[in-house]
Amino acid sequence: MSQVRYANLPMVGPTGTGSRSKCQWACGDDCAKEVPNRSGNETFADVVGRTVSRRSLLKGGLGAAMVVSGVLSSTERALAAPGTNGADGRHGGETLGFTPIAPSTADDVEVPEGYDWDLIASWGDPIIAGAPAFDFHTQTADKQAQQFGYNCDWTALFPPRRNGPRTEVGLLWVNHEYTDPGLMFPDYVEGAPTKEQVDIELAAHGGSVLKVNR
Repeated sequence: MSQVRYANLPMVGPTGTGSRSKCQWACGDDCAKEVPNRSGNETFADVVGRTVSRRSLLKGGLGAAMVVSGVLSSTERALAAPGTNGADGRHGGETLGFTPIAPSTADDVEVPEGYDWDLIASWGDPIIAGAPAFDFHTQTADKQAQQFGYNCDWTALFPPRRNGPRTEVGLLWVNHEYTDPGLMFPDYVEGAPTKEQVDIELAAHGGSVLKVNR
C-alpha cells in the first residue's frame, strides 16, 4: 500500500491559540524552523503503513489496511475539519449539550453559556500528605516532587466504579507537558540554568493523580 507524502502547509500570520512562550518551551519553536530531515528517508507513516499492510495481506483481510489508511491521514483531515461539540448521543448515556464559544485571545477562562468553572489545583499545591506549602522564592526539586506539577495539558476523570453505582468521588489525571522556566524562576538566565532549576523542571513534568469529590 503506497503512502502519500503530505507537504507542510505554510503558516501565514498568527497561528494557534497559545502564547509565544508556549511555542518556545513546548517544542522549541519547531513550527518556525526549517524541516530538520530532508534526507528522503522513510517517514513513520511509511513504516507503519508498510508493516500493517503486510500483516493485513497475511491475514487475508482488507479491513486493517483501510483503518490504517484512515488513521495516517486523520491529522490532515482534522486540521481542516469544522469543530463539533460531540453531543450527538450516539454512544449512549448522558450527553453534554452546549453552544460552542468563539475563539478568543482574552487572558481568561471562557465557558459556554450555562456553564461555570472552578479552580481545582495550581502549580505547587501540595498533593501528598506532609508536602510543604508552595513558596515561589524558595522552591526546590524535593518540594516540587511532592507538589502539583506545571502546565495542565491533557486531563481525564476516572470514576472508581465505572459500571457500578454513581459515586461522588473520582481520580483526576493531569498531564504536565512542559515547563516555562522564564516564569518559574525569578533569577532564571536563558541558556544557563542552575542544576537546581533543571531538577525542579524535571520534577514538575509528568503527571499528577488527584482524588476529587463532586
